[in-house]
Amino acid sequence: MKSPAPQAWQILSLRPSFGLEEILTAHFFELGAVGTHQLEERLLVYFPEPCAIESLANNVQAFLEQLRAGGMPVPTITMAHEQIAAQDWHSAWKKFFKPFFISEHVLIRPSWETAALAPGQIEIVIDPKQAFGTGHHATTRSMLRLLEKYLRAGMRVIDAGTGTGILAIAAAKLQAGVRVVAFDNDPLAVEAALENIHLNQAQDCIKLYAGTLGALQVPPVDLILANLQYHTLVELLPDFAQLLKRAGVLLLSGILASEGESIQAAVRRAGLAGREILQDEEWLTIAVALSQ
Repeated sequence: MKSPAPQAWQILSLRPSFGLEEILTAHFFELGAVGTHQLEERLLVYFPEPCAIESLANNVQAFLEQLRAGGMPVPTITMAHEQIAAQDWHSAWKKFFKPFFISEHVLIRPSWETAALAPGQIEIVIDPKQAFGTGHHATTRSMLRLLEKYLRAGMRVIDAGTGTGILAIAAAKLQAGVRVVAFDNDPLAVEAALENIHLNQAQDCIKLYAGTLGALQVPPVDLILANLQYHTLVELLPDFAQLLKRAGVLLLSGILASEGESIQAAVRRAGLAGREILQDEEWLTIAVALSQ
């Protein structure tokens, strides 16, 4: 006999530290979770009713203690939960994403929300789905702020690991005549980026590719955007340097503060020099250029 559909869902919300997402997700499924969604730094976990959510939370805390006892540096993680009526849990996370200003001039909103703009302000419409990058995460925030500072009209831009396409779209909308080459090696990200590019009517300004940096055949560009993991950044720095014009700028993010010294050493080895560093929470975003 088929089990009756649940009348409600329990949503457990937490912010796991960097690197714990996959471990915790696997554990949640062992505990009976039926789905998860990563909304920037927030992990939403769905359990069907009836569900002893407090017992689950205690179980997770005990699991974290086991990880600490095994030598893993696990910080304190707080969890919140709520019950929602039976509905499509795939879309329940949408209520967490509201329009917001990432800077004085740039507003981010999902397609299901509306927002008023003042003269001189622009909006970027983003439906994240399973791809990363709505502007809520510290790395995306800082990248957008530095992008606004360094971008000029008519520039040629590369967006490496475009995710939802948010940085590529921002570049296309912030200044006239900007041309962007955006790519990602995740097909789901490329699919999401393509939808968002069309939502923002930026398809004439952005060329989107599925693949890696090595597959690109483009002349040197004015600006490169790279919000990636630390090890990927270190690996690609020499290639980024080859793709920069003499006066070009490379924006790097996805770097923990504890990785700051080592990434700056890698920058120097690649023939680049730092111009400025932003820190937001535990994350660094660095602007670099070719050494003179």
